[in-house]
Amino acid sequence: MIKPVSKNQLKRLAKLRMKKYREAFGLYLISGERAVQGSLAAQNLNIDSVLLTEAHADTLEHLCAAHPGLSDREQLLLTDAEFSAISDEQHPQGIALVAAKPLTRFDPEHCRYSRLIYLDRISDPGNLGTIIRTALWFGVETILLSPGSVDPYQGKVVRSSAGAITQTKIFEDCSLQELLVLKDGHGFSLIAATVKGGLPLHDLSNRGNICLLFGSEASGLDDRLTKICDIHAHIPGTGRIESLNLAISAACFLYHLNSKSLEVSS
Repeated sequence: MIKPVSKNQLKRLAKLRMKKYREAFGLYLISGERAVQGSLAAQNLNIDSVLLTEAHADTLEHLCAAHPGLSDREQLLLTDAEFSAISDEQHPQGIALVAAKPLTRFDPEHCRYSRLIYLDRISDPGNLGTIIRTALWFGVETILLSPGSVDPYQGKVVRSSAGAITQTKIFEDCSLQELLVLKDGHGFSLIAATVKGGLPLHDLSNRGNICLLFGSEASGLDDRLTKICDIHAHIPGTGRIESLNLAISAACFLYHLNSKSLEVSS
């Protein structure tokens, strides 16, 4: 049953725009129809409540029909102005989920994944969301973030991932020491994506456990990370531009490794 949002509820929801309150409450906002629909495909998504404006009553009805469990969650009706107060979107779409924020602490000793991406000081939320979405398309479900990276549960990251964030394991504040545990204790090959030098991407093998490392948009990989990598690889280009966008670079590497996997399986 849909009920009007209270003033106290609205204040609490508006606080989710800030990282410290997302962490304190253990909640985050999934806003926008596309992100909501994509998120509902996740098996382990823990939904706290559904938020909507009157214009989206029919949308909610369709979502509840497709996902019956959604009917059991609290459903709150907001005015357009109230929805704008809780969202960081320039033009809020009027529907959102409030979901439980997963634990984001990485334990390399219990790593169960053969393909990882490590992002060093990524700062652009749009890039992070796009990388999350692209990685999931290519079957990589785990992303490690270095200290100093953008909050993965910030609104723009969540929207840019188009719901993929709810189906991806994201670990924050992952250190160089933890990467060394993956390398020395679990046989991971650490592959540094570079602008120049090392192997051209088309010569990169797809054998064993792999962790791809990508540097920040502004300054690339930290030198300490570059030094511990087993392989350096770059995307050959013929133009005069200095470098590719970070999310595009990640997509090229993931496409290549996925293509190599298809070659092996065939």
